[in-house]
This record gives sequence, structure tokens and C-alpha cells, in this order.
Amino acid sequence: MINTQNREHYLDNLRWIAMLLGVFVHTSKLDNFGFLDQIAEVSNLFRMALFFLISGYLGALLLSKKSNLDFLKSRLANLTIPLAAGILILNPITFLLMHQYIDGNPSFDRAISVYSLNEEQRFKDIIIVWHLHLWFLFSLIFYVLMATLIKDIIKKTSSKVQSYILDRPAVLRNIHAITISFIIITSIFTIIIFKCIESFTGNLPWIIRITFQYIPFYITGMIIFYCKTLFINLRKTNYVLGFIIIFTYIIFNHMYTQNSTLSLITLICARTWICFFMLDLGYKFLNIKNKATTLLSESIYTVYIFHFIVIYILATLLTKPFEMNILDYVTISVITISICIMAHIYLIKKSNLALLVFNGRLKKAKETSIIN
Repeated sequence: MINTQNREHYLDNLRWIAMLLGVFVHTSKLDNFGFLDQIAEVSNLFRMALFFLISGYLGALLLSKKSNLDFLKSRLANLTIPLAAGILILNPITFLLMHQYIDGNPSFDRAISVYSLNEEQRFKDIIIVWHLHLWFLFSLIFYVLMATLIKDIIKKTSSKVQSYILDRPAVLRNIHAITISFIIITSIFTIIIFKCIESFTGNLPWIIRITFQYIPFYITGMIIFYCKTLFINLRKTNYVLGFIIIFTYIIFNHMYTQNSTLSLITLICARTWICFFMLDLGYKFLNIKNKATTLLSESIYTVYIFHFIVIYILATLLTKPFEMNILDYVTISVITISICIMAHIYLIKKSNLALLVFNGRLKKAKETSIIN
């Protein structure tokens, strides 16, 4: 969190909620449950899109207070140190634990073989790749670099959007704001996917493809920081439009899936509307700051960095491979979150070295959250 008197606390709260959902999603991969798969799918519709949209907003906020060079120095240090610690220290341990859970054969050579960038190990819904859940740090590093290059363009674009919306009748500003956002996101997304990524089909690693897919949301986050009129109007949920978008998404992604272009566009529209809906809910009900929300906001980074290790320790102790029941799912998820929060309070937070290595910050740093 950035210390400011006018802090929009609901953005912090939505961000830790999005990250916390990741724990439940990753725990659900321990076994195949129909309704858990649906929960994971709904979560994946908005979770990372919302996270990156908020990150773009807060990144623009920080850029407005710092020079490009200072912004890059602080953000890159904040992101690369925990990333290196995760890749070099935590992930090898996690690979061993995953193989122990899957088949009781946690050989070091087998675990390390995952670091071949082209290797992907699949065991039912469990996918073992070299970066695991840390891919989002690579994406953020790219977005941070990108933000400094496009900041001036974003500011000029936002000014024009602001003028356009203010010229509309008040009753129509919400629909104009949503339409503009859909055009921005879908056009950027379509250009990136169909003009850039698809020309390299089969050659680009997944981590690059997923990073490109979320660029529109980070950029939109920057735009709504500079264009407050757009932001305010996007928080006014249009439920009729939402119903149409979700219904269309279901049709082209679950019933008639032959047209990949329509599937992709309806997916991005659904993802976009749900993000706006979550911003609306957050503004109405989560714009609060108390001991609980502060604790969760401060510890969520530790939770997300360490949760894979804890999940597979608990899974090995409490269940047999791919025989998890619903009670196991809830127990493992809740205990994982609790252990990670306790680890943050009693271990990570008390050590400047641990805080730097695993959270990318020091105790006396002005910013207490690095995920911007």
C-alpha cells in the first residue's frame, strides 16, 4: 500500500481477495471435482485481469509521484528479488513435494528437469512448469518497463477520453464509459493476439502469451487513474449489459465453440465486465481499512509466494494422491492460508533479510506493497 490520505482502500482489498482466490484455485487441482472446476473457471474469468487492472492503476499512481528512473529502480528491485528467490529456492522444493504427493518419487533430478523451458509435466489437473505460480512476476516486470514508455501516451489518451465523456449527457455517461473501455481492451487484445502472438503459434512460451493477454488490463488500469470520469462511470454496474455479455460468453465458449475468434472476444468482454462489476462491489462494500484488512493486505504476498509449498505438504500428510474430498479441500485451503499468514507475522515480518528476499521490501520502506 502507498501511504496517502486519499487511499482507495477497496483497491487494496480487491487485490488481496484476487490473490487469495488463487490459493483455493490451486488447491482444487489436487483432485477433479465438477463444481470446484466451475469455481476455478469463474475465478479465472476475472481474478488475474482484476489484479493487473488494479496494478496498472496503482502503478500509474506511483509514476505520478516518482520519476521514471526512480519508479524503475524501486519496482524492478521489488519484483526481481522475490522472483529470483522463488525460482531458485522455493520452486525446487515445491517440485519435490509435488512429486512426493503425486507418486511418492521425489527425485531431485526429476524435479530439476522441469527447468527445461520446454518441459511440462502433467498429472491429471496438476501441471508442473518451471515458473509455477510466479509467472505473474515476469508479467509485472514487463508491464513496469512498458509503463514508463507509454505513460505520456496514456495521459494524452485519458485527457481526450475525459473530455468526450463529460460532453455526453449524464444519463449516458456510464454506457459510453463501458463502450470506450470495451473498445480499448478488445482492440488491444485482438491486435496482440491475432497480429502478434498468432504469427508465432507453437514457438512462443506460455508465459509470454499470457503476459501479452493481460496487457490491455494493465493499460486500462493506467487510463482509469488518469481519467477519473471514466473510472467513476465504470463503477456503475449495468446489469442488463452484463447479462447479455455473460450469456454470449457461455454460448460461444461452452455451447458453440467452433469459432475461436468469437470465443476469444466474448471471453475478453466477459472478463472486462466482471472486472468493472468487482470494482463496483469493492467501492460499495470494501472501501474500509481495519486490522484484519491491513493484515491480509500486508501478508498476502507471503501467502501467494509460499502457498504451493504448504498445499503439497498438507496434501501429502492428509490425503492420498487424487483422492481428496470436499472436507480435505476446505481444510487444506484454510490451513494453508493460516500457516502462511502466521509465517509472515512471526518470521518474514521480523527479519529485514526475509522481508527483502521474499517480499521485495524492507521494514522502513514507505511502500508496504510491491505488487504494482
